[in-house]
Amino acid sequence: MLELKNLLSSSAIFRFGVFTFVLIAFVLFFAYICHRFNLLRFFNNKTLVGLFILINILDVHSTYVNYVRDGWHGEINILARELFRKFGFWNSVFIHKIPFTLLISWLFIKNGFHIFLLALSISFLIIVLQNYMLYFKWI
Repeated sequence: MLELKNLLSSSAIFRFGVFTFVLIAFVLFFAYICHRFNLLRFFNNKTLVGLFILINILDVHSTYVNYVRDGWHGEINILARELFRKFGFWNSVFIHKIPFTLLISWLFIKNGFHIFLLALSISFLIIVLQNYMLYFKWI
């Protein structure tokens, strides 16, 4: 069972809420820009899925290099932190990341929400860059 004291602390909920709001605002703004300037004509389904999967692989690697250094204590995402603490890094990746990546790719391509898949890819790219910057800052 998740530790509710840590999971439901007011600062953790506030940070998660702010991050979620900013991510949703970015996705909606990017969707508007892509629609307005017809930017999706440069991407097809396979390119978008490949880009999303590649960025998620980079996300796993950048999280891993920080996990090796800090353990599960350094993870900001409260759900991932609890999964890392309970199951370890690789089991958490197989429980959370792989099914999430495949499900999101399938749902977005099947339903035609290509703009949102591209926006999610860029959002994850920002997270990957932040993880690598954090890692190289402490080397």
